[in-house]
Amino acid sequence: AHILMQSYMEESDLLGAKEWAKNDGWMIPGGLNEFHRRIQQYYGDDMCTKVTCPQYIGLAAGRLWGHNQKLEGKASEDLQFSMKCIVGALTLTFGVRDAWDMLRPLFLELTLMSPEELRTSYKGVSDLTVNYKKGKK
Repeated sequence: AHILMQSYMEESDLLGAKEWAKNDGWMIPGGLNEFHRRIQQYYGDDMCTKVTCPQYIGLAAGRLWGHNQKLEGKASEDLQFSMKCIVGALTLTFGVRDAWDMLRPLFLELTLMSPEELRTSYKGVSDLTVNYKKGKK
């Protein structure tokens, strides 16, 4: 049986891949070269050897490409339950520090971009970036 969430993810990966191709493999100008430079700068050599390229082309700043609203419950409830189980199991088995080392790649690409880069890169794609660390001006 085909799972609704799987369909969303496949669609999002295709949309994201088209956008990433415009910048040589990542969301911002400089593509993969910029990605590697930032990993080196922020995380050092150890992380550079573990992460060779951005992984999650279907994610657009907290949303799936092509979906600017929350997904319907039916599509995401299994994913939510699975993630809670996986995170809990990793934390109990390996401890918080090692679990974070395993989960960090899920968030790595977002942590390498400034709030302004997130807003600019994902403008019109993810509504979550509009208010991300916007603060008062």
